Amino acid sequence: ITSLASQLHSLLDVSKLDAGIVEPKITTLSYSGLVDMLVRESRYDANLAGLAIASDIEPDIKIATDSIMLTQIVRNLLTNAIKYTHRGSITIKLHRRDDQIALQIIDTGVGIAENDKHNVFEEFYQVGNTHRDASKGLGLGLAIVQRLCNLLGATIELESSIGKGTSVTVVHPVSDLETGDLNVAANPNPPTRNYGIKAHVIDDHKLIRQGTCSLLNSLGCETTAAASTAESLATVRSDNPDVFFVDLRLEGGDSGLYAIESLQPLFRDAHFIMISGDTNLERLGLEQRGVTILQKPLKIDDIVELLDDIKTRKLQKLKVS
Repeated sequence: ITSLASQLHSLLDVSKLDAGIVEPKITTLSYSGLVDMLVRESRYDANLAGLAIASDIEPDIKIATDSIMLTQIVRNLLTNAIKYTHRGSITIKLHRRDDQIALQIIDTGVGIAENDKHNVFEEFYQVGNTHRDASKGLGLGLAIVQRLCNLLGATIELESSIGKGTSVTVVHPVSDLETGDLNVAANPNPPTRNYGIKAHVIDDHKLIRQGTCSLLNSLGCETTAAASTAESLATVRSDNPDVFFVDLRLEGGDSGLYAIESLQPLFRDAHFIMISGDTNLERLGLEQRGVTILQKPLKIDDIVELLDDIKTRKLQKLKVS
C-alpha cells in the first residue's frame, strides 16, 4: 500500500508539472541549511543500506527559489543515489562556483551506460529494472527533478561510469542569489535540534540499531544500544536514559513487550516507545501503560515531535524540583 501510494503521488506530481498548473513561490532561504537537514534525514536509510554518507557544505549560501520544489529535487536525488548504490559511499557537496551555485551528489553505485544517459531523466525509465518491478518505483524521480529544475531555471549535469558510480550536479544561476532575510518556511520543523536527551535503542538487527542511533545522534541525543532485553539490563543501569526505543520482535523468544516489562519498573521517569510494523497493537494495552507506539518505517518528523515533548517534560520536572 505504501509503495502504491508513493507511485500515485509521483504520477500526480508529473501530471501537474506537465499540465503547467504548478508555479514556483519564490522565497529566500538557506540553501546550506536545507541541504544539511536533508543529509541528516538521509543518514538513516544510508546506514540501513550499509553506506557511508558524507557532506561538504559551504556555509551561509542563500538562494531565492521555491523551497518545496528545491526540497523535492534534493530529496529525490539523495533517494536515487541510495537506491542504486549497493556498497561504498555517497557524498553531497554544495559550493559557489564562479557566478553559480552547484549542488553535487556523488555515489559509488552501479553507474549509467553512455547510451542510457539521455534516457534517465525520462518518465518510467529505470536503470537495472528491465522487468518493471513496481516495488522499485516507477522511474519518475529523475523525471520530476528535470521538470522542477526547468521551472526554477536550474540545469542538471550528469557524469557516470558503469560499475564506478554517478555524479549529478544541479546548477543555479547567480540571479538566484539573495542577500535578504532568511525565510525558514522551507521546513518549519527542521530536525536539527540539540536535544541533550539520553536514548537507548533495543533491536536485534545490527544495521537498524546503528541507523536509529545515527539518526538520534544527528539530533544531539546521547545513545546506547542493545540487541536483547538481557543485554539491555546488563548495560543500561548506570546510563539512566530519558527514552527507550524498543522493537517489538526480538530474536530467541525475546520481545519488546518483555523488555518494557523488565525496564519500566527500573526507569519510572523514562519514556518508552514501541516500534513495530504491526498495525493492530492497540490490543496489547500499551498506551494505558504510558507506552507510545511508532509504526515502521520510522518518520523523522514523528521522532522530532516525540523528542520535543520529552525535552519539554524534562525541563518542567527540573523547574519543579
